[in-house]
Amino acid sequence: MIAQVGFAFVLAMAALMASLIVRHAVPFVRHYIQFAALLYLAFATALIVALVFPTAAPESAAATGSNLVCALAPASLVVAVFASFEHRPRGWIVSIVLLAACVCGLFSASTGAGAPAVTALFASVCGMLALAVRKSRRDWRVASDVIIASLCLIAGAASTASRSSQIAFALFSSAGLLGIALGVSRKSHLTIEEDG
Repeated sequence: MIAQVGFAFVLAMAALMASLIVRHAVPFVRHYIQFAALLYLAFATALIVALVFPTAAPESAAATGSNLVCALAPASLVVAVFASFEHRPRGWIVSIVLLAACVCGLFSASTGAGAPAVTALFASVCGMLALAVRKSRRDWRVASDVIIASLCLIAGAASTASRSSQIAFALFSSAGLLGIALGVSRKSHLTIEEDG
């Protein structure tokens, strides 16, 4: 149990780190990355509470939360990637994307069927991969961060679909969130290049 709590703590720290990484990014991008980080932080907290106090918060509550986070957080990340790589999207498009992801997540959370949440995540990852491939013609390093992070999000979703572990979802989500935060944060890449 101590190892599982530690892995959930890794997700919480990754969420905080992602918020710090994007603190100098464009405000629109920063807000959506920080919203996704907040969702992952809430899931990590629910997972830790379910592991430490199993009678107060059963593990099924964390599984329900993972369905909602699995759908909504990647949708927020794809909006941030689009705004960083292309231009700021129109408000109504962002509303539709987030509303569709929220409906999928809530449906999965209420019914226990993970397919709608994973479908929403898969659609968001496909969008991020398409944006990263387009960006790779201009800047391969930034695009590669987003490509690898997107694949981590898919791996996390696969772990929840196979019911193997919420911990695997937490670890893959940590890697995905940090990779996308690095990919969309221009300031962080400038710092890395100057230090290198």
